[in-house]
Amino acid sequence: MPRIRELDGLRAVAALSVFAHHAISFPALARFTSTGWIGVDLFFVISGYLITTILLGMRGAPHYFKNFYMRRTLRIFPPYYLFLLICFVAVLFSRSYHPSGRLWSSFLFYATSLIVILPWYSGALASVPNPASAIEVTWSLSIEELFYLLWAPGVRFLRKGALILVVAAVILLAPVLRWYLHSLQCREYFFFPSRMDSLAFGAALALIWDSGRRWRISGWYVIAGLAATASALLLIDNPRGSLWFSVFGYTLIAVTMALVVAFVLGRAGSGSLACRALRSKVLVRVGTVSYMFYLLHLFVIRMSTDWFANLSGFHWADRGFTLMASLAMTMLLAELSWRYFESPILKLKSRFSSGRTREAVTTGVLAEAASAAVDA
Repeated sequence: MPRIRELDGLRAVAALSVFAHHAISFPALARFTSTGWIGVDLFFVISGYLITTILLGMRGAPHYFKNFYMRRTLRIFPPYYLFLLICFVAVLFSRSYHPSGRLWSSFLFYATSLIVILPWYSGALASVPNPASAIEVTWSLSIEELFYLLWAPGVRFLRKGALILVVAAVILLAPVLRWYLHSLQCREYFFFPSRMDSLAFGAALALIWDSGRRWRISGWYVIAGLAATASALLLIDNPRGSLWFSVFGYTLIAVTMALVVAFVLGRAGSGSLACRALRSKVLVRVGTVSYMFYLLHLFVIRMSTDWFANLSGFHWADRGFTLMASLAMTMLLAELSWRYFESPILKLKSRFSSGRTREAVTTGVLAEAASAAVDA
């Protein structure tokens, strides 16, 4: 069975949203594109849903941990460490920068979302020269990796009722933790325990669908959620600096993204306008390569800015050219990575199949067919 192409389309929307957040600085658009960071929250909800669906499908199968972790390793590690190598080689060309061992060790071991609240982290990251400073985007990969490590044992050993209680506890406790960290002026946005609720909402969707309750979410709920999220983002000056937004805003975004994913899952393959748009060849292709697209985009943007900042002498023209060049170059590199680097490695995943793949209770799509999902 084919994978859910609409989810590829949603991943494309998420990746392009984050790209716009970093790349578009035109004053007339900046107020809107500055909110593009919520694309990461969409990634988290999709990932929480897909990973939980995959784990539920493997539950009770032989070699559960070996198969899951090896398949995730083959998907996540090669692009991540290639990007890490690119950034580290780039800093070697800077004569004034002396790499911090503890900072780069945190990148090496996916620990950035745990140490981000430590006092030294911000200064160490700020000292990394461009374009290698784009390594900062890996905080979300750190959160994803920690989620895999913790959630796989939970799904394997806990009953469905206990899993639901864990998900509910994470959703309720994350805002409390964000309030506490924000009061201490810590970077709660990047901290793993305080961002787990987005993944938990995705996991909740998977648990609901696994129980046979395939809700068909009304589009009005999605519109209401998007309107509320847009209002919070646009009406609050510096949302991520707001205590109110820190406590409730991220939960609002997670709920909205969960509604979007649920809406798409309930109509996947249908002729609805939203699903047809998400199944478009362009969005599906961007979604397919969006893991490396996400990893590379900020590096390419900062490199392009250095190259083309004063190309013509006309500020707006240079900005526009830098934007288009960054998008084209990021897409090209992501496509090359997918064809000649990631895809050959992913063929090895067939060696780690349980031989017992329960049909995922999504829209009839096999859980492992969805496991090529981008984790960013």
